[in-house]
Amino acid sequence: MSTQEIRNLIKRVEDLEKRVEKIEKLLKMRKEIVKEVIAGDIINRFQTLDLSQYPYVHELKGLPLFLWIIKIARDKFNVDGLSPPEIAKICKEKLRRSHGVSRMRVSNVLRDAKYYVDRVPRKDGKGYIDRIMMESEKSLEKEIGRVKRDLEEKFGE
Repeated sequence: MSTQEIRNLIKRVEDLEKRVEKIEKLLKMRKEIVKEVIAGDIINRFQTLDLSQYPYVHELKGLPLFLWIIKIARDKFNVDGLSPPEIAKICKEKLRRSHGVSRMRVSNVLRDAKYYVDRVPRKDGKGYIDRIMMESEKSLEKEIGRVKRDLEEKFGE
């Protein structure tokens, strides 16, 4: 093989490496877009939820509220588990709450609620989701019942 042929091969390899880099960047961008679409999808689904069916939801705070969101995601939208950022965004976008619903607060509350949620890694390996447990559903139903009774006493409904 001549020197010129070797130079040509080296040039082709360098060109191919540049193409591979571009493809890798595009694939990374695609993954990020898909992730945003999936996360955005559950937020959009919650936007369609008729809250008049759940008048008590505005009285829920902290863990019961976060469990309610996870339960609704599963029962109404067939999404088994949400990440803390998704829960925080639903609180802000759908429920119009900002106080006490940051991504970090949601994460800390659910992390401390070991017996109420099952924290599992996401399928994409980035972060985790929290899934509601049977015991927490029972506890949530009791809390919702208490809130409903309080609302009935307060407003005489």
